[in-house]
Amino acid sequence: MRAVQVDKKIFLGMLVTLALFAGALFTIAPKASAAKSECPANSVCIWEKGSYSGTFSRWAETNNGCHNHEFNLTFKSGWNNTNLKVTFGDFGSTPPGESFTTSGLPFEGAICW
Repeated sequence: MRAVQVDKKIFLGMLVTLALFAGALFTIAPKASAAKSECPANSVCIWEKGSYSGTFSRWAETNNGCHNHEFNLTFKSGWNNTNLKVTFGDFGSTPPGESFTTSGLPFEGAICW
């Protein structure tokens, strides 16, 4: 068996090229989109954008009180997937099982139940 020697500069250059290629693939990969189906039963969910997309936050029904959208304080979609009445900031209240989505101005404020 014969050993193949690789020049250190060539080897380092190959590693750098591989790392740059992997980084480029990571940055162009599409961000996962949210959907209404990602809101499990007995949860309160909001999305940054209309049509249940964008940054997503959810809270368990048992985690009652008031909560803010952790990553973005405004939201355009929400689902009260609980058995309780929920207030979605300045959008207003929704009865159990109701959802909303808008393409207009975003809502803001605490989500309470």
